[in-house]
Amino acid sequence: GFTPLVMATYSDQYEVTKYFLESGADVNAKDGAGNTALMGVCFKGYLEMLKLLLAHGADVDAQNNTGATALIYAATFGQVGIAKTLLEAGADKKIKDNRGSQAIDHAIHQGNAELIGLLK
Repeated sequence: GFTPLVMATYSDQYEVTKYFLESGADVNAKDGAGNTALMGVCFKGYLEMLKLLLAHGADVDAQNNTGATALIYAATFGQVGIAKTLLEAGADKKIKDNRGSQAIDHAIHQGNAELIGLLK
């Protein structure tokens, strides 16, 4: 259920991802779980890949099947630089996942003071 773009980004294949995007791949296509390439990049912490996807119009507020966003993934996995970049790109920190939790709630659960401060 993974798109070629999702696989390329998840494997941190920058040049392959760039080729797919320049060839017309849908930057917001979702895999079987509803994840976009941007979400995988945020989970993994690939900042340069994140910037590439954003430059090609990735939806910073897309939600997967559980309601998670890229920012929620960044908060859950302690990706401070990723979270900063998403916020600079206009990510909505108030979006809730299917459990009713916002990105800050995930940062609190992880005990990440830097992310908590960023998301307040």
